[in-house]
Amino acid sequence: MKTNFKAVLLIVAVTLVTGLSSCKKSYSCSCKTTVSLSGFSSSSEVKESYSVKMKEKQAKAACDNTKAIAEKQAKDLNQGYTVSTSCELK
Repeated sequence: MKTNFKAVLLIVAVTLVTGLSSCKKSYSCSCKTTVSLSGFSSSSEVKESYSVKMKEKQAKAACDNTKAIAEKQAKDLNQGYTVSTSCELK
C-alpha cells in the first residue's frame, strides 16, 4: 500500500511541476520608435499590456504586431525620414 501512495505522490508532483512550467501569464510590450533626418531626431514610446493571460509565443506575436503598426504609422506620417522601431516583451 505504501508503494501505491509513493507512486501517486510522484505522479502528482510531476504533474504539478509540468503544469506550473507551462502556465500562462500576463505580458506587456514596450516599443520605442525613432524618426530621424539630417541631424534631427525624435522618439516616442508605446506600451501595451495584454489583459488576457497568454503563452509567451502568443505575446511575442502580439508585440511583433504592435511593432509593425507603430513603425508603419511613423513612416506614413514622416515620409522621407529614417524610421526605426525596437520593442521589448516583458
